[in-house]
This record gives sequence, structure tokens and C-alpha cells, in this order.
Amino acid sequence: MDWPNHYPSQCPPSQAETAQQTIYRFLTRRNPRARDFLSYYDIDIKKVLDGKQEQPKDWGDDACRARGLSVFTKLEHCYEMQALVPAMRKKPLGELELEPTDGALILKTTGRHPEHHTVWIPSYNGLEGRCVPVPETKVEQA
Repeated sequence: MDWPNHYPSQCPPSQAETAQQTIYRFLTRRNPRARDFLSYYDIDIKKVLDGKQEQPKDWGDDACRARGLSVFTKLEHCYEMQALVPAMRKKPLGELELEPTDGALILKTTGRHPEHHTVWIPSYNGLEGRCVPVPETKVEQA
């Protein structure tokens, strides 16, 4: 698999598995946009290019994870996260079916929530067109 040149060595990590499944991602607004599929690394570089910050962040030990996308593999885990984190309650969700041709790799349990995963996809271009908004649900507070 050809990964972008800016990925550090051993990224994605060797324990990452092929991802051919449905994933769920928090979006910035109801209708998915390309920016919903930018990694933290990509967002950081965009800020530098736009003149909003002087230098890219030094991601240190999180350099690989910063190049992936935060996802969940079950909708109920997204709802749990929304119940636990007030800032997530109003964020819409998108559903995306990863296909074998995407070449995606997923590493399980990469965040504070045990069902938070990181997925790396060689090219995030066009994913917004395949992402389906999840109908809104009222989230109960934890």
C-alpha cells in the first residue's frame, strides 16, 4: 500500500487491520464535506498554509495517530460518547462503508473511549460523497 510521504515510518502501525466495514464519524455539520475527512495533521498544515499559525505542531508520539481519522464502528458507541462529552452532543454523525478498494487500515481502541478507533485511508478524497448522514437522535446525558 502506498501511504502519503508525510506519514512517519511504521505508520499505519503493523497491528492495524484491514478495514472493510461500516464506520461512524462525527461531522462538522449535517451534510458531509471534505473537511470532515481531514486528519488533525491535515488541519494543522492547512492552518500553516492559511497563515493562521507559524509552524506545524510537533505531534511527537502521536504523529501517526494524527494522520488517521477518529471513528467508531458501532452507532451506539457514538451515542455513548455524545452522552459523556457535552461538546459532542450537537455534532451530527456520518456513516461510511469502507470498501476493499479503499485500502483502509484500522487500529482499535486508540482513544479514551474503549470503542474509539483510528482509521488510515491512503486517500481521503471523495469520502464525503459516500458518507451518509445518520438521522438525529436525542442523546441522554450521562
